[in-house]
Amino acid sequence: MGKRDQILIDLLERSGPKLHTLLLRLTLHEHTAEDLMQELFCRLCRIEDLSKINHLEAYARRAAVHLAYDWLRDRKRNPLSLSESGIDPVSPTLSVRPEIQDRLCQILDAAARLEGLTWDCFVMRYIEQMKHDEIAARLGKTPQQVRGLCSRAVRKIREMVTEKQRGSSYKEAAHG
Repeated sequence: MGKRDQILIDLLERSGPKLHTLLLRLTLHEHTAEDLMQELFCRLCRIEDLSKINHLEAYARRAAVHLAYDWLRDRKRNPLSLSESGIDPVSPTLSVRPEIQDRLCQILDAAARLEGLTWDCFVMRYIEQMKHDEIAARLGKTPQQVRGLCSRAVRKIREMVTEKQRGSSYKEAAHG
């Protein structure tokens, strides 16, 4: 086994469960989280020189989030229901009422429009459920700065979701 393979195995052992949990929280589907984990590690295997990546764990986390958001966007464009697709629905331990799942999708869609550190802080705090101190250490910021970025992220998401709901309410009233 080569050095590159050992790096990937170490990454999987060290960060695999955290990455899987992250994908599960973003997609709310066990089978999708597993598929995205496999896709993530296939993509990592295709990178020729892993030593060029400064923080492989952070790179893998960010790539996992991007894969999940790509899946969510694709699902939005192609809204084939799980029952129509022949895929088993979410496992019983992850059952989520449809209205809550719709709300979560709205929040994740709004979060996908955040940029830079605001997006990073939102994902680390509210999806990965990291503490402010941990996020600050990873980003080279103070905990107070992280709290401010998290607060800004929540405010922006709330504004985007509210704006979208108002827009759909006006459309329903106009057509109703």
